[in-house]
Amino acid sequence: MQTLSHSGFSRRASSNITSFVLVGAAHAVLIYGLLVVLDIVPAPGPIPHTDVRVLDNSKPAPTPPPPEPKWAKPTTPTPREPFIPIDKGTPGNPTIPNGSGLAPPVPPVITAASGLSATHTIPGYPPLDRRLGHEGTVRLTLSIDGSGAVSGATVERSSGYEGLDAAAVAWVKAHWRYKAATRDGIPISTTVEADVTFRLTQG
Repeated sequence: MQTLSHSGFSRRASSNITSFVLVGAAHAVLIYGLLVVLDIVPAPGPIPHTDVRVLDNSKPAPTPPPPEPKWAKPTTPTPREPFIPIDKGTPGNPTIPNGSGLAPPVPPVITAASGLSATHTIPGYPPLDRRLGHEGTVRLTLSIDGSGAVSGATVERSSGYEGLDAAAVAWVKAHWRYKAATRDGIPISTTVEADVTFRLTQG
């Protein structure tokens, strides 16, 4: 009679268990395949993909507002002063520029004629007018030339008597003298008015 050792018995037992497991697994696969063919159990499908999302409960940081555009401050152009030509004029009489851009002419210096009192005597009384008692004042317009002489006399307002008017005109033209008027120092002709009065009380 053969006697098995303890180690040999263990090897045989382990071999038998492995064979039993493999045979059982093969039968299980065959049975599962038959069930799948008969559509009793669903065929194994792909493992569904699970989308895992991480929820962030933190509030997003506020978006800062866009910076305000910095507009360039409009600049007002400095007005340019208009060019004004200056006429220096004659020595001693400079011109002054005006708003039109042209220098105005220098106004002339004019002096009026003035009477020489020593020559302004009273005319003699016409004899006829004295006898008739005529009196009155004659206003004359006199033309004075560059030498100061009376070159002409016209009656501006009558005395009312032709004899007195005529006597006044003749006397003034013959005896009266003036200092002539001047323009910038140069003698010129001009006109003046003068009154000649006749009174019976005159000598």
